Amino acid sequence: MGLYLLLLSAIWLVAAFFVSLLVTKPLAGTPWRMSVAIILYPALLLLPLIDEFIGGWQFEQLCKKNTAVSVDRTKAAGRTVYLAEAAETEIHGPWVRVVRKPWVFADVKNAEPLVSYVTLVADGGRLSRLVSEGGTPLTFKGSCEPGGRVDPVALLSQLQLTQVQRSALNLGDKK
Repeated sequence: MGLYLLLLSAIWLVAAFFVSLLVTKPLAGTPWRMSVAIILYPALLLLPLIDEFIGGWQFEQLCKKNTAVSVDRTKAAGRTVYLAEAAETEIHGPWVRVVRKPWVFADVKNAEPLVSYVTLVADGGRLSRLVSEGGTPLTFKGSCEPGGRVDPVALLSQLQLTQVQRSALNLGDKK
């Protein structure tokens, strides 16, 4: 894997050099040909990662907006909860794939949500999907949760909630 990535990098270094020469060839004899080539070469080098750079920034903004724990403290204390089913959804718009996973802890008596938060997971850009099987981002951390990392057991304990497994409940159609 490492050798494959090294080989791809070397090929891209050479290809970007020749493309920058080719593009600036019509500018031969002009004083700004070298300036254009000096700007073009690094831009071409970064081109395969541009979707990750922009997607990483977009992901960071989404994390700032979407990762807060929501708790109804007046209703929550002393209750028994279960982890309710909540569908993951893909967030459309960012340059990389981002999946939103809601975590909802609901009261066992009436399925009322008492604690909820969201985690986000991002895939890498085209290059990372090409070079790695999992497609994890190469230039940014591809996951975020409230406070950096949520420990559901500690959170529920802090809120004086008892968690039971959903499979142990007879919930019928409640969600």
